[in-house]
Amino acid sequence: MSTSETLSRTNAHGTIIKNNPSAIEHGVIDKLLKPIQDIQEKYKGQYEFQNIYSTGDKKLSRKKWGEEHGIEKIKGKLPPEAEKEYIKYIKHLDTTSNGLIPNQKIIDKFENLGIKCHPQGSPSKSGMKPDGGVLFIKCKDGEWEPILVTEVKSQADNPGNAIERALCNITGFSVLCNQDILPYFLIITGEICNPKKGSLIDRITRSRGCHELNIANVQPAKKIMWADTRPISTIWHPDPTKTNLIETIASEIMEAMITLLKNVGKL
Repeated sequence: MSTSETLSRTNAHGTIIKNNPSAIEHGVIDKLLKPIQDIQEKYKGQYEFQNIYSTGDKKLSRKKWGEEHGIEKIKGKLPPEAEKEYIKYIKHLDTTSNGLIPNQKIIDKFENLGIKCHPQGSPSKSGMKPDGGVLFIKCKDGEWEPILVTEVKSQADNPGNAIERALCNITGFSVLCNQDILPYFLIITGEICNPKKGSLIDRITRSRGCHELNIANVQPAKKIMWADTRPISTIWHPDPTKTNLIETIASEIMEAMITLLKNVGKL
């Protein structure tokens, strides 16, 4: 299969979108919805969940969503079937938080350790906004523990820096996630995902022991003094919407986190 074929995608309305990284990113987020919804349904009544979700530029207005999916608006509105798909796509948005995990949470962690922080911006208004969202579970002590953090990065075969930008959020969530599993799920797509560009993915994995790709890395690992040894889970694939990796890995991470939190008495 050629690269152009790999990067082609047919949306729910039969429109074929070729070589459109944005369309693949939306497709990845679409596929993430099912395991996230499934885990909440499975443990409904047993645990309380909170899905903090905002896609940044991918938090689409009806107009932009229609354009991305090749759908024309009719008198300023989406056709009825397209409107149903749009509502399904955004119905899990947390509108109160707008998906932002504020820097204040990280600052609080440091200050609890006796480290005085000197932020240059507003800690409550700036922060992390992983485009796939963060699923939290409520613990016995009332704290909300992340059990899945998802980020989607797409890059063409060029010297762009989409992959490196993920490191900002990985570092931030390393501070916020306290357990021996780091439930960070990074999905990298696009033409950059080919064997000749392997050194680029090493920029992400090297600080985590060059962990294995395309699997759920959920074996507990301890933080040590000079490094966080917990690997993240990373997909490196031109178009993972054509595989079942997304659903499988997301489900394994969430189940592993729930098991771990039970074992340490948090749930």
